[in-house]
Amino acid sequence: MKKSLLMIFIVFLCLSLSFMGCTSGNTEEKIEEDIEKGLKDGVENLEEHLNDNILDKPSLAGIRLGDTKETVEEKLGSDYQEKAYEEAGHFPEQFYTWQYNNGTVVYIGKDSGKVLEIRSTAQGVATNLEVKVGDSAEKIFETYRDKYTEPESIHGGKLIGVFKVEDGAALIFDFNTEDGIVNPEDIKPEDRVERIILTYPAHIDDNF
Repeated sequence: MKKSLLMIFIVFLCLSLSFMGCTSGNTEEKIEEDIEKGLKDGVENLEEHLNDNILDKPSLAGIRLGDTKETVEEKLGSDYQEKAYEEAGHFPEQFYTWQYNNGTVVYIGKDSGKVLEIRSTAQGVATNLEVKVGDSAEKIFETYRDKYTEPESIHGGKLIGVFKVEDGAALIFDFNTEDGIVNPEDIKPEDRVERIILTYPAHIDDNF
C-alpha cells in the first residue's frame, strides 16, 4: 500500500513540475503549496489529499457529507443556533442541528461529529455543479439529468428532482416546501427550487 501511494505521489509530483514549466505567478505558487502540503501530510495521508483536490464530490453551501463540524465552522462561520435531538430518528446516531440565519441547516452526528445532512432554503446557495436555490427546474434538470438518474420510489413512480450522486448520496431539489420533499410529476420548466437537500437515502424516510 505504501509503495502504491508513493508511486501516486511521484507521478503527481512529476506532473506538477511539468505543468509548472508552462505556468507562472499564482498558479505556480498554488501548485508548489499543494506539493508542500502533500509532503507535509506524508505518504500515509496522500490518497485522501489527492481525493480532496481532484475529485469534485457532491456538496451544498460548500459542505460535503462526512465533513467535520470544524470544517462547517470554517466555511459557514460560527453564527448559528444549535439544537440537540435525543432521538436518532432516521439517522444512525443522535444528532444536533446548526441553524444559520440564511436558512441553511447542517445536521451533525453527536458521537461522530460528522455532517449527516445539509438543507438550505437560502437564495443563491449552490451545489458543486453551481445549481442554486431559486434556479428554474429547466436549469436543474438540464444540469443533473445529463449526469445522474432519478430513482424509482418504492411506492411506484419516479422520484422527480431526486438524484443519486457520488458516494451513495442523494441530492434533492424541492420545488414546494409545504408539500414534503417528494415532488409531483408535473413540475414545470419555469418552477423554481425552494430548497435543496444533500443527504443519504436511508436518512430520508421510506420513499426510496
